[in-house]
Amino acid sequence: MDNICKGLRIGVALVTLVSGAALAEPSKAILEGFITRGDVGKSIGERNGYDKPGKEDKNKPTDWAKYVDGVVIQAEWATLEPEDGVYDFQLIEDALNDIKDYNEANGVNLGAKLRVFAGQYSPDHILDNPDIGSTYVAYAEVGKGRDGMLPHFWKDAFLDKYKTLHQALAEEFDAKPEGDEDHVRNEILREVSITACMMKSADMHRAENGDNYVDRNDGLTNIGVLMSAGLTFEEDFSCQKKQINIVANAWENTWVSVARAHFNDYSNHAGIAPPEGEKLTEDWPLAKDKMRKIVNTCRKNDNCIIGNNSLEHKETKDNNAAFFDDTNAIYYVAQNYLNEGKKKAPVYFQTVVKVQSDENDNETKLHRVIESAMEASDVSMIELPTLKALKQYKDGYLSGNKMQTVRSELKK
Repeated sequence: MDNICKGLRIGVALVTLVSGAALAEPSKAILEGFITRGDVGKSIGERNGYDKPGKEDKNKPTDWAKYVDGVVIQAEWATLEPEDGVYDFQLIEDALNDIKDYNEANGVNLGAKLRVFAGQYSPDHILDNPDIGSTYVAYAEVGKGRDGMLPHFWKDAFLDKYKTLHQALAEEFDAKPEGDEDHVRNEILREVSITACMMKSADMHRAENGDNYVDRNDGLTNIGVLMSAGLTFEEDFSCQKKQINIVANAWENTWVSVARAHFNDYSNHAGIAPPEGEKLTEDWPLAKDKMRKIVNTCRKNDNCIIGNNSLEHKETKDNNAAFFDDTNAIYYVAQNYLNEGKKKAPVYFQTVVKVQSDENDNETKLHRVIESAMEASDVSMIELPTLKALKQYKDGYLSGNKMQTVRSELKK
């Protein structure tokens, strides 16, 4: 298919929400090894971009593309659909073609993951839609620019629009038959993130540090504001299940992934201005049953991968970490799906930006964190810290033996 130019209107039928699962593994290969995240901004309007392989950049490790297996293409919904039903996928096309050119020139097979940000990154025609509605949320992180209008993601009108977007994306970038002019390009895109119910970030956090409505930073106020706009915990839970089925069904031949949801039940939340000293652990009890149901919704779709976007230290029982804490979605995946005789469930991990928290502590080095994840789960892909962070730590760390050894192990 020819490039989709800005302003071209593509007709995609609005289809009602479905609950059925995608029941066949994708034809595309699953991403394995190291994937680069992209050094893009987080402010609204600036969260578009990708690491271009083969492009020299003094702020990134030397020849970095030789030592990874793919890149994340990050795009704001507002960029991809500037007007209702008018799509501009040029950013994605450019990224895939850049990777394709690099692969052909170097005899390699880099892949790509697409992460489309909804939430505050949604277009005005979504935010202004009276059937959806939107509410202002704010965060205290200076310079990150993520304060803005958040669409009421729990409403079916919003989820219908999100579904239509992914149908349009899949029509253009899902698998094409061999011989089609876009076959090779589209095979590069192997994974798509699920983000419909996001707030500040794509991992569905509800109590975010940086809430700045009142003199506190635990995120409680934003939830209170949204509850005043009609959000309930049950509707939130329903949204997180629906978004999985929406994306999994749209992308029949491409893997999809969802970052583990956070399952603290805020049904009894105190409201917009919680009393001084109110504690999250007291106000929001854990809801393990909800966590498990969302994990199972993903696993019923044979193209769905569960992820963890905050892997930052060597996982041990002492630090109550993902693989040893039964309140954690990754623990549940490891226990329920990795037992002998049961189908394995693929997982991915995104590591935090810091490569090492203490120069003298070998256990916190990135390669040790990845080794720990491999020991406890069926992980095959790691989304690395930004290349800029790796460069600042040490230029030769990514290309060195320790990192490249765990990269090879991930792909076995």
